[in-house]
Amino acid sequence: MHVGVLEVRFGTPFARSLKQKRSLVKPVVERVKQRHSVSVARIDGLDAHDWERIAIAAVSADPGLLRDLLERIYAFIVGQGVPVDHHEIAVRVWDPSQ
Repeated sequence: MHVGVLEVRFGTPFARSLKQKRSLVKPVVERVKQRHSVSVARIDGLDAHDWERIAIAAVSADPGLLRDLLERIYAFIVGQGVPVDHHEIAVRVWDPSQ
């Protein structure tokens, strides 16, 4: 079994409030959840108005398919118009016996 995580850092220097930033980030998070069988969480920058990090996680038996899924999700996020400062994809073998 493999676990994949996509971490995305949004930059929203133009947002003047947490409410304005949330109105940009939250719809992206909801669309990702609706279109893919993944878990999505807002993980950092919740109290900052100019940036935020989210993490997307999925599990698969095939690491190649998992990486492809996370790359497609990243491309989808970029297409939503919220500026992305940084992203990282990690796929690891999950062995619960260790």
